[in-house]
Amino acid sequence: MHISSDVSAGRSAHRRPRWPTRVGPAASRTVASRTVASRTVASRTVASRTVARLGLLAVLAFAGGSAAPGPLAAQAGTAGPSPYVPLDDAAYGFVDALQVRGFLRDLPVLERPYTVSRLRQSLAVLDTTVLGRVPRTWVRRLARAIAKYDDGRGAWDRRSEQPAARGEPLAPDDWRAMSLHVNAGAMGTAQTSGIRELMLADTAMGAHPGVNIRAFLGSGPLVAAFRFRGDQALTADPEYAGFEGGLPGSQRGGPGIAGRAEEAYVSLQLPLVELFGGRVSRNWGPPAYDGLLLGRAAWSYDHVLAKLGNDRLRFTWLTARLTDFGPTSRWFTARRAAARLWGVEFGFSESVLYSGAGRQLEWGLSSPFIPALNGMYNDNEGANLNLAFDLAAPTRAGLFTVQSFVDDVQLDGTTPKPPMYGVTFVADGLRLAGDHRWFASYTEVSNLVYRNTTPSDVYTQQYVSLGRGFTDHREARVGLDLALFADATLRPYAAARWQGTGTYRNPFPPAADWPLLRDILQPPVMTVARLGVQSTWVTRAGLEVSADLGVNRVITVNYIPGTSRTAPEGRVRVQWEPGVLGWRWKLGADDR
Repeated sequence: MHISSDVSAGRSAHRRPRWPTRVGPAASRTVASRTVASRTVASRTVASRTVARLGLLAVLAFAGGSAAPGPLAAQAGTAGPSPYVPLDDAAYGFVDALQVRGFLRDLPVLERPYTVSRLRQSLAVLDTTVLGRVPRTWVRRLARAIAKYDDGRGAWDRRSEQPAARGEPLAPDDWRAMSLHVNAGAMGTAQTSGIRELMLADTAMGAHPGVNIRAFLGSGPLVAAFRFRGDQALTADPEYAGFEGGLPGSQRGGPGIAGRAEEAYVSLQLPLVELFGGRVSRNWGPPAYDGLLLGRAAWSYDHVLAKLGNDRLRFTWLTARLTDFGPTSRWFTARRAAARLWGVEFGFSESVLYSGAGRQLEWGLSSPFIPALNGMYNDNEGANLNLAFDLAAPTRAGLFTVQSFVDDVQLDGTTPKPPMYGVTFVADGLRLAGDHRWFASYTEVSNLVYRNTTPSDVYTQQYVSLGRGFTDHREARVGLDLALFADATLRPYAAARWQGTGTYRNPFPPAADWPLLRDILQPPVMTVARLGVQSTWVTRAGLEVSADLGVNRVITVNYIPGTSRTAPEGRVRVQWEPGVLGWRWKLGADDR
């Protein structure tokens, strides 16, 4: 090697020069021009290679996350097919507590629910050595909370609180490998109000038993899930439309039964594509509140969803046939484009609701590829159009989330209406001593939001808003997020709410009354001040407790001037699902 290098070097040193050393002016100009040209070509080559490399890095960043994975990334792999963790699960209490402290940031903040495997993947790449004692235990409690969704693809051992090896894992691309898991458990709710929003609590106090029955079926990339929720607390909820009284004309909270299929769906989950059909609650926006365009206030409803992309860049399309408004058919479609750039997550969403007697699904309004604006203003289609923008910015100071919403967008200006909007600002995970944090938030929703001059275009499903549960209000909240208990989160807070009489359950006012309306806080205004504490508790044995306890001070009770009331208001839900019964099998070659 050394000799050949010397020989090569020698040949290069004694090689005849390409250009003569002594030349005239014309030759000098020729040499100079050729030298400049060669340098230009070289610089263009370097530039093109640089652009190509940057483009490749960008594609890798958006398609697969970081180009330099952490030390545990190889163990985590990619999120395979698995069922969703419902939004009412205790697991999200620990997800929130970890995310605002700077962990689990690979999960999208502004879109929920997550799948079980996506949560497990995020836990697998989490470096627990940088966690304090309490947050490190929260990670184990989160893993324990999602163990009840075991679908045979990577369960957690409940004694060691570590991933359990149960033989060969089911390959996501093997259609012959199948798993079936069934789980059931008891639940109970003690509450002072039938209304879910405790700032607007009623007097339907009671304790109610319940039961959850779950079933999961997996085969290759296909997942099917079902949950029956039998919950007597629903009999006291004035927004629950499925109540059946035990006696004719019986009042809510009296004799009766209540139960519903809370989740029932089939989902095809491929690496960059998901196709979903069925029902599960979804929320787009800051998790501290119901989303303004798509929220969890409405009971879960049947819909079709398609998702293209991953956590870095994705497009989501959802469409549903809503409950009829008398003889009028109603259709709903939502689209969302979201991305994460330099750690900042942002998304733009559009929804459209249209109705009519015998009106069918119209591709001009519900197409996944064409914005509804095109159908409304180019094809003259009548509909209720809504737009939203949201952003989540994680910083060293904390996690900041914002959402803005505009209802019934009008671009032609022919029938100007009063402003219809909503905004949310949340600053969470603000630093205190040690692992303790504090938070502050503000939100307001205007008077006429979700209503429409066409009564059947009201933005509801089963008489409950598809976005935020209540309108015509302002709310401010500040509190602490304390890391005191290993098994539980603890968030004491103080909140103030100003609630006007506007509601989407009232018809849209006639045009003659618009000058008399307030954009927000239509009088009389009810004022509520609340001191409370929220907590999520999960034990190693699988007992789950979610609580929101406090005291309300109400002025202008039920919009009656001169009245006031001070009373404790709260809700505690306890749930225990002891274990999972599971079966796994693989079809033989003769069974295909």
